[in-house]
Amino acid sequence: MDSDTNKRIQSLERTVDILARHLLLTNQILERLLDRLPDGDLSTVRNAIEENIELLSQVKRLSKN
Repeated sequence: MDSDTNKRIQSLERTVDILARHLLLTNQILERLLDRLPDGDLSTVRNAIEENIELLSQVKRLSKN
C-alpha cells in the first residue's frame, strides 16, 4: 500500500475509535437518565440505549474489517 492509502486507513481507524467512544459515553448518560426518570419515560430511554448498542455493534464490525 502506498503512503496515501495508509494515511486514509489510519484516519478511518481513528474515526471508528472516536465513534465507538462517543456511543459508549452516550449509553452511560442514557443509563443514568434511566435511573432518574419516572417509569412512564423509561421505554424511550431504553429504546435509545438499544439503538446505541446496535450502532456500537456496527462500529465494532467496521473496526474488524
